[in-house]
Amino acid sequence: MLISEEIKGDSNGEGNVKESTIGLANRPGRISTVEDGSIAKGQFDEAVQHELGHNLGLKHSELGGLMFENVNGDSSLSSKKKGDIVGGQIGAKQGNGTVKESSKYKKTGKKEAEDFIFLNEIKF
Repeated sequence: MLISEEIKGDSNGEGNVKESTIGLANRPGRISTVEDGSIAKGQFDEAVQHELGHNLGLKHSELGGLMFENVNGDSSLSSKKKGDIVGGQIGAKQGNGTVKESSKYKKTGKKEAEDFIFLNEIKF
């Protein structure tokens, strides 16, 4: 988790970073950032939890709560909201019972963070 001064870009290629964006994360991934201004606004805790959720592969929810697209002061996760944010992911009983390091990570964490910062034009 990086704490940044400003988030400008969008590394996922969707081009949808809004002026009000206070956090950004790889989904799934290991790198995320929250703007330092969120601390004074009382939004930091919610933003960190939200972005870490993206790192774990969670998507936005139309139902509000922690994974709603915008900071809303609601970090609740009802059963319905949980189902919405994990929909389409593999369940525990669907795996083969083995754990293996992901082949996705070809870079060191440091290099991945540097690329994330560069691609998203994050200022410190």
